[in-house]
Amino acid sequence: MGLNVNITNDLSAPGRLDEAFNRLIANSCVDLYTLCHRAKVPYSRNLRFSNLDFNEIDRLCINLNLSFERVLTGDFCYDTLDAHFNGETLAIPVKYRTGMNSKMFTLRHIYDVAERKGFGDYLLSHFQITRDTLSQDIPISVELASDVLRKFSYSSKDLLDCGAKNPIYLRDSNFGKKLSEARGNAELMEHWISVSQYLEKNWSYKIEKVNKDECILNGYNSEEMLDVHKKSDYSCLDFTLFRVGSASMFSTFIGGARSLVTLTKSIHRGDAFDQFTIKFVNN
Repeated sequence: MGLNVNITNDLSAPGRLDEAFNRLIANSCVDLYTLCHRAKVPYSRNLRFSNLDFNEIDRLCINLNLSFERVLTGDFCYDTLDAHFNGETLAIPVKYRTGMNSKMFTLRHIYDVAERKGFGDYLLSHFQITRDTLSQDIPISVELASDVLRKFSYSSKDLLDCGAKNPIYLRDSNFGKKLSEARGNAELMEHWISVSQYLEKNWSYKIEKVNKDECILNGYNSEEMLDVHKKSDYSCLDFTLFRVGSASMFSTFIGGARSLVTLTKSIHRGDAFDQFTIKFVNN
């Protein structure tokens, strides 16, 4: 996995660094004295940020919950910066506060991969998301997950594994308990159709065919999801792979093994909807 980042560690351009921090403080509720105290950086009313070492700059960024890249470019949400600085840790950037039809656990699985690969903290600070927010079962905009996937390069295996975690996460929930009551895979898929609308409003499903051996499942995108796809074909494939991973784990709700899932139609390839052929194992 590679990182699509362009962060400079060169602090030798003092004008740019001082300008960035001074602009941030002038346009926010961030109090310089409080910030320095929290970051354990020597305070001065006329502090020259360019005189600080890299570790001190890093601590300032951590206490602002912003990546160094965001501070330097000024490309961040001031409303969220103010909220976080004042202890409102559940605030998310304004651009992600509409169309909140997805669930936080999707982003949590994406974060888990980033954490395992060593850039979890950077992901959170770049998108102004706190660990407190990540731990909540709250709705989020699918555009947030899409932007994260555009920023970082996740392999197909990573995305399949992220999707496969959803059924595991839901196993002990009321939805999982409902699914576990199914008597066989055919009934399981019928149950899945009935509960999926409460879990995720960006997609809907229709069973084309189902029996004890296989299920042909069609997946349809909401208008919001189609708008996201228009911005990035790559993210379209990302979310399809998520759903392939999820579909492979459906049978585990009733004690079955992971299924073999084939993507027989795909919006990414120009089809009107995604189609998954699920081959059940050990019925």
